[in-house]
This record gives sequence, structure tokens and C-alpha cells, in this order.
Amino acid sequence: MHRMKYSMIISEVLSVALKDELRDDLEGKKYSILMDEATDISSEKKVFLCIKYFSEKHLCVEDQFLGLVSVIEITGEALFNAMQTLLHEFKLNLRDCVGFGTDGANNMTGENNSVW
Repeated sequence: MHRMKYSMIISEVLSVALKDELRDDLEGKKYSILMDEATDISSEKKVFLCIKYFSEKHLCVEDQFLGLVSVIEITGEALFNAMQTLLHEFKLNLRDCVGFGTDGANNMTGENNSVW
């Protein structure tokens, strides 16, 4: 098969199935968020989100990558909105979040206008 065909199978079939499986495993669980932002070599700003939770399916604590979202600015509000988008995609309620981990940057955990 051609590389393009493999890419389409991964993005259109496998990733959807894996997201659905993760969404089912996360349903109704308490979780912690690990979040950071970065600027890539093309100066595009991105925010990534990982989640830590107890999986009843695997009977252990799991760390899972939820996603990488491009953002225009890295203000607390923009980062919070990106986080909300990913949480909504996995049908997670912010009320179930019991922990929040970041690098401690002011836009993440500052006293005013931060994600926290």
C-alpha cells in the first residue's frame, strides 16, 4: 500500500476507534490534567493535554495523550478554551477534574487571568 493510504487508514479508522475506546474508559471517572504550551519551529503555538485516571478496564492508573490544539495566542483564556474543547471532545466534565499539572508559567497558574 502507498504511504498516503496508510495515513488515511490511521487518521480515519484507527484514531477514531482509539478515541471511542478512550472515551468509554473515561466515562464518569475522576481525572487529573497535565497541560503545557509550546511554539513549534514554524512559530505556530500549540497546547497539549494529557490525562491521568484510574482505568477499570486495565485495573491501573493510566496516562493518556488527549490531543494537541493550535492556538493563536497563549493567554490564560485562550489556553482554557483549548482545554475545554478537548475535554468536550472526550465528554469530560471539568467538575470531575481533581488535579492540574503544568510547568508553572504565569499564563497557566498565575494569580490573574490564568488557566487555573
